[in-house]
Amino acid sequence: PVSKGMTPYGVGKRFELAVSDLGSDDKKLLGNENYFLEVWMGAIRNGIEPLPILERAIGNVKTRANRELNTVPKVDEKIKDITEKMKTAKKEEQIKLIFNLESLKKVKINLEIRNQKLVESIPNFTEAMKQIMEYRVEQGIPSVDIKFKEE
Repeated sequence: PVSKGMTPYGVGKRFELAVSDLGSDDKKLLGNENYFLEVWMGAIRNGIEPLPILERAIGNVKTRANRELNTVPKVDEKIKDITEKMKTAKKEEQIKLIFNLESLKKVKINLEIRNQKLVESIPNFTEAMKQIMEYRVEQGIPSVDIKFKEE
């Protein structure tokens, strides 16, 4: 991420990746504080102010997470509908409904896991931001308080 020619768009996409993957089990996915810091430093080296881009990236990640979280009740409703249909369905139709039901249950579990991982990433993100602010102070750059809207 420190290459010359990094654009604000590239910084934003990399921040989104860093923030959303901080909760990943697989740290090979770049989901760690170091990648986050590399993106921040890469932006600075390329003359890009990273803070407003980071705030937008976090907003984008939150929007995606909320969209996925809002999908869970819809999936629950579909599961309930299929369960009701199974009571009156013929044997052949029940087989299809069972397949659909199992698929929806897997979708729901995956959505819940992704949301939980995003929640778990917050301490890692907080630690990375602390390191960034300490670096800013060391370099004589004023530290800033980042306040994000609580949802």
